[in-house]
Parts: sequence; C-alpha cells; structure tokens
Amino acid sequence: MKNFLVRSASAIVYAGLLIAGCIWWSPLLYITLGFLLVTALFEFKTLIGVDISLGMLILWSLVSLLLLAAVVVIFDKKILPYNHIYYFYFFFLVVFLPIILSFLLIIFSTLSRKPSRRVISYFSISLMYLVVPMIFAIALHIYEISKDISGLLLLLATLWINDTMAYIFGSLIGKHKMIERISPGKTWEGFFGGLIFTMATILIINQIFFDLDMISLGIIVLVIVLSGTIGDLLESKLKREAGVKDSGTVIPGHGGVLDRIDSLLVAAPFTVVALIINNIITNLH
Repeated sequence: MKNFLVRSASAIVYAGLLIAGCIWWSPLLYITLGFLLVTALFEFKTLIGVDISLGMLILWSLVSLLLLAAVVVIFDKKILPYNHIYYFYFFFLVVFLPIILSFLLIIFSTLSRKPSRRVISYFSISLMYLVVPMIFAIALHIYEISKDISGLLLLLATLWINDTMAYIFGSLIGKHKMIERISPGKTWEGFFGGLIFTMATILIINQIFFDLDMISLGIIVLVIVLSGTIGDLLESKLKREAGVKDSGTVIPGHGGVLDRIDSLLVAAPFTVVALIINNIITNLH
C-alpha cells in the first residue's frame, strides 16, 4: 500500500508539471524538460557504462540545455519578443555557445587519459537519443493542433493512456509475448488492447472538445503508439544488457527518468514527422 501511494504521488507530480507547463505556463514545461534531460544524460552514462569525468558530463549537460534554449528562443515568440533590446545578445549566446563548448569537449576528450572513442560515442549517441527528441518535444509544444492545445499534450496523453491500458489488458488477458528476450512482460494482447482503447478514447475526446479530422488524428495516434512501444522496448533492451531493473532511482516508486520518458524519446520525432506529412497532404487538397 505504501509503495502504491509513493508511485501515485510521484506520477501526479511528474504528470502535473508537464500538463501545467503545456496548458498554462511554458517556462515550467521547459524547466521540467531540462531537468529530465540532464538527469537522463547521467542515467544513460551509467546505463551504457561509459567512463567519463564528472566535469565533462556537466559540460555536456550545459551544452544540451543550451541547445534546448536555442530552440525556445528561435521559435517560441511568447518567451522573448523579437523587439527585446537584449534579444540579439541572448540569441548569440544560446546559439553559438553550445558550438564552442562542443569543441572544448572534443579537445578535453582528446587530452584526457580516458578512451576518447567511447567518450565521443557517448556524446553522439546521447545527442540523437536524448537531446534531439527533447528538441522535438519542444517543437510539438510550440505547434498547436487546436487553439491553446499543443501537440505535446496530445503526445503525452496518448502515451499515458496507452501505457496504462496496455498494462491492464496485458495483466488480465495477456498470453502471447511480444519480444520475450527484451521485455518479458509485454504481450500482444496488451499492445492491441492498449492501442484500441487509446484510439477510441482520443477520438471521443476529439469529438467532444476539438473536432479535428478523425482520419488524420487516428493515424497520428497510431504513429504515437507504435513509436512509443518501440521506445519502451529500446530502453528495456539497454537495461537488460546493463543487467539492471531500473535506469535510476530519481523518481520514487518508478525508477529513473529514462524509465518514464523512454516512449517519449522515440515518439516525439515520429509525431512531428506525422504532423508535417499530414499538413502537406491537407494543403494539397
């Protein structure tokens, strides 16, 4: 019972910060995503067993945060109006400072006694696996699918509903394993049960509140569920290869940050691509 209460409280705080940021105050969302990213960078380093100094890890975290800040400054006009007197200087700082710091990291890794190849590989992989998906998540937030409803909110709602229902269906009727060698708990019954329930729920909510195109929305939900499941399986494989149950302990009752955002990391880029393709097709008509 105590563990259930801890898990519930952690889930409420985690979801509450993201939802509040999506709906009411964007800076809260950006701060939350920044915290999740930095924590995930530390967890990922431990998960793949890279020998990297704390100083270089902190510097890489700063580079990653500045990359997120650059996206916000360039695209979210609500945060910093373009006529602001200091805009040019701030723009220069967040855009060019990550490039300078990245060169410093390469220099430090070359001079370091630790194997440079593995360190630079960590920077490259974490850039694609963690930093770029967070940039896509910010892009989804800035892009509104409906008035005051960001694409990121749709993505999060879809992932959370699907995760919950896939677990319930899998627990109740799951018999056929998806990929047992990677994730023994995932079943095809859970996958399809979660997909169907999520699709129906999002489409019903859309009919009541938003009235978006049903076919387009259905395809986007399908893309989110499929890519989110792949993201979950990818992180499960990383943990299995590392011989650990959780990626970390930062979220009480849930494990690490990577355990919470694994689906988001793969789903965010695919969702952006799906929205772009949908807009192109819609404009052609």
